[in-house]
Amino acid sequence: MGRDLKLLAQITKDSFVVKKIGRIEILAHDKITIPLTFWTPNHATIVIPTTMLADSNIFRMSVLHELQHQRQRDPVWMFILEIFKVFGFLNPIAKIWIRRITDLQEFACDETLVDRSKVNSRQYARCLLQVAESTLQPEFAPACATGLLFRMERYQLKRRIKMLLSINKNQMRTRSNLWPKLMVFALLLGGAAYATKAIAQAQTDRTITLEDANAMAKNLSGTEDIPVAINDLVVKELNNYLGAPAKRQAMKDGMARMIKDYQATVDSMLTQYQLPKALEAVPLIESRYQNLKESGSMHSAGIWQFIPPTARRMGIAVHEGKDERLNVEKLTDAAGRLIKANELFYNNLGLSILAFNWGESKVNHMLGQTRSRDPWVLVQANGNDSYLPKIIAGMLIIANPKVVE
Repeated sequence: MGRDLKLLAQITKDSFVVKKIGRIEILAHDKITIPLTFWTPNHATIVIPTTMLADSNIFRMSVLHELQHQRQRDPVWMFILEIFKVFGFLNPIAKIWIRRITDLQEFACDETLVDRSKVNSRQYARCLLQVAESTLQPEFAPACATGLLFRMERYQLKRRIKMLLSINKNQMRTRSNLWPKLMVFALLLGGAAYATKAIAQAQTDRTITLEDANAMAKNLSGTEDIPVAINDLVVKELNNYLGAPAKRQAMKDGMARMIKDYQATVDSMLTQYQLPKALEAVPLIESRYQNLKESGSMHSAGIWQFIPPTARRMGIAVHEGKDERLNVEKLTDAAGRLIKANELFYNNLGLSILAFNWGESKVNHMLGQTRSRDPWVLVQANGNDSYLPKIIAGMLIIANPKVVE
């Protein structure tokens, strides 16, 4: 560990500064081939290979990945895991579980970046492949540091890319503050439970085909003004929500909350503003009908997941000591007013749905860029953005409730 800390100090010394963000320093180094990050008290360091500076896309995604490691406090946990190795070296499960945790760190980073729409999942998967191809041999991984691809193992890379291509916004994330409990649990029970779970999961996974989606679309009603399209993007989102038991259960729970607690309020608003009932799918996708306040960078809240600037613009108070976004009636009325106002402005409900997520300024920009008023043209031009496909998938699921069983 001391040797590796000395190596990290040497890497820092031999690097040049690219950018400083508060207590985070981004460096570039000529000899490393894989990005890495590490932590010291009151300071975080990210080191990027100089070869990546020429490709702004890979550079950006690599920096975002390492920043996410810092947000998750992964480099701090690397210190703890190194110490844990000393006490668990006689336990055969310890090494396996430490390896599992480092895998989960990477999966959590990948998922969060795509979940927050910071990177496009396909471009991000391509970035992982490109970094892997540029490093023919696994790079030495210093203790107390995490990296984009320190463990160049085929199975891990394949699993990460597979997850990126089927990622679900509300898929359970790995929280670093749960790891100590997970370690104790794993050391007590061993790996048998995980193997059993994996087998059961494989036996109950499902795949929705284009033919299945078209059959589901036959049950849709009241969507005349909504640009419903059954295409590969929608099928992908259906598989994200229905492909695995845990994901189906999340959708099932969301629909149960909708029916029990919120459907009357939402339907009343949709009727008042002459909007299609199928828009019940928007809160299902946004929050699974959970009246929660998110802790992420956008600080969204409520079943419609309004961010503070949008809420204030729609007359919803958001300040210290008061957050009306958690008032379901007020936020639902604000959501209806926003969707209706944009529908009237664009004379297109599909563009209004995009504006609900993207914001009006981005929709206006994409309209000018594409010179098309077809929402699906804008979706494609915006890197096959997933929001409209997600909403259509939500509509299909609500219209076919048995699919979550």
